[in-house]
Amino acid sequence: MLSVEQASFSVKETIILDNCNAVFPVGSLTVVLGPNGAGKSTLLQLACGEIQPNHGSVTFHKKSLSKWDIKEKSRSMGVLAQTSSLSFAFTVEEVVKLG
Repeated sequence: MLSVEQASFSVKETIILDNCNAVFPVGSLTVVLGPNGAGKSTLLQLACGEIQPNHGSVTFHKKSLSKWDIKEKSRSMGVLAQTSSLSFAFTVEEVVKLG
C-alpha cells in the first residue's frame, strides 16, 4: 500500500498541499478528482517520490518512500507521466517496456 500522511508541500510561500492524506491500495484503481490548481498533480508527484513533502510522510509497504533503493522501488512501482516529450521515435509498446 502507498500512503501519503499529513503531507504538506509549498513552493516559496505558496502552499500547494496542506496536511493531505491519501491511500493507494495495491491492485486497485484510485481516482483523484478536483478543480484546476487543487494540487492533484502535486499529490501524485509526492506519491511517486518525484518530489519530497515539506512536512508529513509518504510510505510504500510501510517503508518511507525516500528509503527505497531506486532499483528495488522500480520492481514494485511504475509511473507513467501525464505528458512526455520523447526526442526519439518510440512506439507505444517500446515506451511501456521502458517502464
